[in-house]
Amino acid sequence: MSRVPTESFHLAEYLEEEMQERGWSLDDLAFRMCGIDPKEWAVTRLAIEFFMEIREPNVILGEPMGTQLGKAFGVSPEFLNNLHEAWRKSNGLDPATAPATADKSAADEDAAGDIYDPRLGDCK
Repeated sequence: MSRVPTESFHLAEYLEEEMQERGWSLDDLAFRMCGIDPKEWAVTRLAIEFFMEIREPNVILGEPMGTQLGKAFGVSPEFLNNLHEAWRKSNGLDPATAPATADKSAADEDAAGDIYDPRLGDCK
């Protein structure tokens, strides 16, 4: 028997609440995730802003982005993924049919960003 959480919410809600509690802006979060490299900082900020705004069930975090977010917030990437998967499940999406992330294979390592939207297709 599979357990379903009594309350689920989009991962973006968790991120927003945590940022608010810590007094962080989106810029602060991006800096904590990637440091002072201006190019990496800008791409990270844009990717997080996109993820937090779109709130699509099929848009998921890639492993590197989850790792960076986990490091910034002091939680495991698995915790963040589990939050998002619980929300997907509560919205009628089977976790087993989750789209692949942009960083699952060596061929995809050059893909821009760590957020995957299946509607965009293969960018290569």
